[in-house]
Amino acid sequence: MSDSLGEIAVSTKVDGAMSEFIEDEARQLGISRAEFVRRVLEFYRESQREETQCPWCEEPIVMNVET
Repeated sequence: MSDSLGEIAVSTKVDGAMSEFIEDEARQLGISRAEFVRRVLEFYRESQREETQCPWCEEPIVMNVET
């Protein structure tokens, strides 16, 4: 069960190693896979808005996912 209050389902396909990573991280945090992915996406969205600051230098962290 998801801890998210979202109402729209989103799905994707990942390889086995990534699926295992998501499962392990969610288990360690005590949350569902869906909640883990939601939190990662929220962090990414905040970084794009430059709302995430480096704890050491306090400059914005902007994640770049371009290949």
